[in-house]
Amino acid sequence: MLRETLSDDDIAAIRNYLQQQRALGRDNFRAMVEAKTQRFAGIRPAHRPPCKWCQGQFRC
Repeated sequence: MLRETLSDDDIAAIRNYLQQQRALGRDNFRAMVEAKTQRFAGIRPAHRPPCKWCQGQFRC
């Protein structure tokens, strides 16, 4: 069925986008999806950002 295999980087990108249910494609395609859905269409890092306490902005 497929004549060429996908690279490991392509497979990882597909998995990341599927796990986050985001649009995979060129920047102009993602921009169109964001405009039509009024939602962010790219992927984000896997973990939550550190809290302000952990960044030293507040004293414990």
